[in-house]
Amino acid sequence: MHRFGLLFLFFIFSCGPTSELEMEDDVYKALNHLSNKECQESIDTLSKHSNERANVLVMETLASSYACRANYNTPDFITTDVPLIGDPLVLGGFTRFTNAGSMDSPTNDGYTDMYTAIQTLLFTGGIPLNKDPTLERRNSAMNDSQVDKINSFLGHTLMEEMGRYLYYYGNSSDTGVKGSGIQVPPNPCIVNYTDISFRNPIEGHNSIKKYLKGVKPGSCDDISGFSGMFGHPRLGDDASGFYTERLCQGVILFNNFYIVMPQVLSKTSTATTFDTVSDIMDALDQAKENLEEALPLGSTLNDILNLENCYKEYKSDSDSLQIYFTLIYETLFL
Repeated sequence: MHRFGLLFLFFIFSCGPTSELEMEDDVYKALNHLSNKECQESIDTLSKHSNERANVLVMETLASSYACRANYNTPDFITTDVPLIGDPLVLGGFTRFTNAGSMDSPTNDGYTDMYTAIQTLLFTGGIPLNKDPTLERRNSAMNDSQVDKINSFLGHTLMEEMGRYLYYYGNSSDTGVKGSGIQVPPNPCIVNYTDISFRNPIEGHNSIKKYLKGVKPGSCDDISGFSGMFGHPRLGDDASGFYTERLCQGVILFNNFYIVMPQVLSKTSTATTFDTVSDIMDALDQAKENLEEALPLGSTLNDILNLENCYKEYKSDSDSLQIYFTLIYETLFL
């Protein structure tokens, strides 16, 4: 089992049952810690209740504790980071978020903590760990008010984490331009692609490299002084093997973001900074439609929401993962 799964399952299964009164008291203590930005103390207080996934308040507070340790703060995120969405289009603005530039390795502490927060939120309500945490399962597991709060928190944390992910693997500059960051050599692509064929042509092109060269000129082009369309070395390649876990992390971030944000937007006043999120949804819709046409028949990669299941199903199918990254991340992060 891979690292994020082990970390998450450890917190889920490590402790025995406790009384409702003790849980309520510990949530109160944890919230006091969070109000003082005592992130670790809040985690320590709630860790013995982390198997209580059906208790929404416990899980929401535990997720907040890990997000706190990842240096995330909702008011700052909304006022400082959300206005950057769409600048540059479509996902480039995410890499300009306050915490994005702190991502410096696949095991970066802040990134790992934020992913733990997201995993906690995804399965809140007691959603089975071997199932996709769909909107339908979330609606069945919680009341409307709880669903709205969890979806909203998920929307924020998923965007925050995608900013870190794309900044690092996309070698982003501080202005949100892919391939222009500090990685040496400066990878212009996210992934080291092989020329995989699409099931159906996409915008007149029938393979990954033809699409990237023909439809997105410059998006994944050769860099002067370096040879080839190469990606981030920490995602692997066809010769040495791809890092399925790390690729699946990106899949799960985007797929859950894609289904959650329309729900968040439907509950948000139109006169908000989230208008910028609404503005990019058409581009996301088109990218997902293209992906559906390009993936092999029977592939679930366009819809999968569970990190463990993605890893299990696609650890021997790097072709589908490469198609996914071409039509989602390379297309939406120029």
